[in-house]
Amino acid sequence: MTEKEQYSINTQKNNFRRESFKMIKKVLIVFSILLSNCSFSQIEYIKIKPEIVGQNYSDDLLYMKTSLENLSNEQMNFWTMTCSWNLNWLTDSDSLKLDFHECDNNYPVLISLNPGEQIDFYMTIKSLNSIYRNRNTEFRLGFVLVKESEYNYGDFETDLYNIVPSKKKQNDIIWSEKIKVDFVGKQYRLRK
Repeated sequence: MTEKEQYSINTQKNNFRRESFKMIKKVLIVFSILLSNCSFSQIEYIKIKPEIVGQNYSDDLLYMKTSLENLSNEQMNFWTMTCSWNLNWLTDSDSLKLDFHECDNNYPVLISLNPGEQIDFYMTIKSLNSIYRNRNTEFRLGFVLVKESEYNYGDFETDLYNIVPSKKKQNDIIWSEKIKVDFVGKQYRLRK
């Protein structure tokens, strides 16, 4: 091979490397732009911790303490109602539903949770069957997050009573781990 042929081969290799590098650089730039414009779901940064704390046999009720924890490094703001905050909650069971209570002073409220903070909701779950039939039933609690930007307080055209059901239909729900109804009929509960 002559020196001229060798030079030509080396030039082609260098041109190929240069073009490959340019292409990789363009792909990385596009990827970084896409990532910077991506809004990551807050769902990854929210933990739901439900706990059954009591029961009422005669009315087929379970009493629950459910914590919503902000695991992110940023403040989390979401909308709910002062009294009917259970509008944002649901179960995945056909036989267990949240029990709603009436109140006189119900309006939208913006809740702010700092990183690591949690809010506790004390809720009542109504068994549509006998509570004994639901013994050993597993279910999950779901939370519909209405972000601060998704609702404009005072905008009566779009209120939380429209936003939340719409998000439920779209399956825009944060789910807890499964909860087992495992101490029905007892007045105590062993913990590990």
